[in-house]
Amino acid sequence: MAERIHIATHKGLFELARRHGRWEIVDIRFLGDPVSAVLAEDGALYAALDLGHFGAKL
Repeated sequence: MAERIHIATHKGLFELARRHGRWEIVDIRFLGDPVSAVLAEDGALYAALDLGHFGAKL
């Protein structure tokens, strides 16, 4: 089972970790910005942000 997950939301990118049998938020990135996708691969984390006027950014 995964010990960490990343969740893309309209309010930012949240990283959750499993601690003591529960999922807890351990990091928040891009707080307040809509994150449309997230990919963790080979130790890197990629996030796609939909910034409205400025367009999508990776």
